[in-house]
Amino acid sequence: MEIIEQARAQLREKGNPQWQDGHPFPKTMKSDIKAGYNWVLIDNQKIVGTSTLQLTPEQTYEEIKDGSWLKPNEPYAIIHRLAVLPSKNGQGFGKYIFSNLLTVGYLQGVRNFRYDTHYKNIPVQK
Repeated sequence: MEIIEQARAQLREKGNPQWQDGHPFPKTMKSDIKAGYNWVLIDNQKIVGTSTLQLTPEQTYEEIKDGSWLKPNEPYAIIHRLAVLPSKNGQGFGKYIFSNLLTVGYLQGVRNFRYDTHYKNIPVQK
C-alpha cells in the first residue's frame, strides 16, 4: 500500500484525478493477493512496483466505447492497479512490470490483454 499511496500522491500532484477517491483500497489489494493475482517487481531486494494480473473476465471489459477489441471473443487477462515507486520513475520499471505480466499471462495460455487508465495518465499509456 505504500507504493499505491506514493503513486496516488504523484497523480494528485500532476493534476490527475485517478485514484483520488481512495481506491485501490487495502481490501482490494488483499483480495488480489489472496487470489494470486497481485505481483510485485523487486529491485535490489526491495519491492519497487506492484500490479494485478487478473486471469478471469470482467463485465467492465466486455464492451468499450469508441472502439473495439481486436479479438473480442477470445479469452483475455486484465492488468489492474499498476504502480511504481515515484523514486524509480524514468528507469523503465513500468515496462518491466508490463513485460513480466505479459510473460506470466502467456505462460497461462493467455494471448489477449486488456488494460485501461485515466486519459491524463500518459506514462501508463506509453
